[in-house]
Amino acid sequence: MVTHGETGCLRRQPDRWAVDGGYLLVAAADTGALAPTQQKLFAESGFAWAPDGRHIAWVQARSDVRPVDVNVLAVGGASTPVATDTNASSVTYSKDGQAILFANGDASGLDAGVPPFAVRTGGIYSVAAAETGGKRPAPTPLFAKPGSYYGDITALGSGAVAFTTQPPGRGAADPSKTIQVLDAGSSLPRTTVTDVAVMLTCQDSPRGGSVCNAAQEPVWGAGDFVAYLDTSSGNWLVVTDLDNRSPTRVDTGVDTFAWSPAAR
Repeated sequence: MVTHGETGCLRRQPDRWAVDGGYLLVAAADTGALAPTQQKLFAESGFAWAPDGRHIAWVQARSDVRPVDVNVLAVGGASTPVATDTNASSVTYSKDGQAILFANGDASGLDAGVPPFAVRTGGIYSVAAAETGGKRPAPTPLFAKPGSYYGDITALGSGAVAFTTQPPGRGAADPSKTIQVLDAGSSLPRTTVTDVAVMLTCQDSPRGGSVCNAAQEPVWGAGDFVAYLDTSSGNWLVVTDLDNRSPTRVDTGVDTFAWSPAAR
C-alpha cells in the first residue's frame, strides 16, 4: 500500500499471469475501508497522487499494443481522461499540482491493426491536470526523441524531471536502462546513471518461455537523492545524488525499497 495523507492505494492482480497492473482502489489508511468507486479502473502500477491528496493520475494497463489514456481520478468520484491515445506508461504531478507529466514510449510503426496514436513520438510530455473552459488541451512535449522507451518519471524538488530510458529491443544481452534528468528550462536531458536493472531473475514457465521478476523502478527522495537496483551480480541497492557524484552501495538481495516519510 502506498499512503498519502489519510488514504492509500493498492493494486490487486487478477491472477499470477496478469500484465503489470491491477485494479486501482482507494482505502482509508486508518481503517482500510475502501472509498466508493464509479468505475473499475485497471491501471498501470505507476500511478501518482496529486499534491492536494484528493486526485490520482493513472494510465490504463494493457496486454497488447494499443493507445492508452492518461486519466485523473477524483478520490471517491469519477475518473476523467486528460490526454487520449498516448503510449504513456508512467505519470507524475508537477510540484504545484497544475500539470501532469507523463513518459511516452516511442510509438513509431505501431499503428498496424490498432487505433492510431495521437501522441506518437517518445519523450516527456505535460498536460493540464484539469480541463480549462470545457476543453481538453493537447499535451505539450518537454522533450521528444523517437526511437526510445521512456518511463519511471518523477518531478524533483529542484524543478528538474527525472525518468528512465531504454532503447527498443533490449533484452537479456543488455538488461539495463539509464536515468536521465531534464533540468528546469532545458530542452535536452542529461544522463546520470547507466546501470539500472530491468529484470532480476527469470524462470522457465510451465506454459513455455520464461517468467521474469521485474526490478523495482528507481525511487527519488528528499534532496533529489535516488535509490535504485543496479545490474551487478546480486543487484546492489544503490543510493546516489542528482549528479551521481558519490554512489553508495547499501545491500544486495533487495526486492522492494522506499524512502522514509518526510518529518512533520
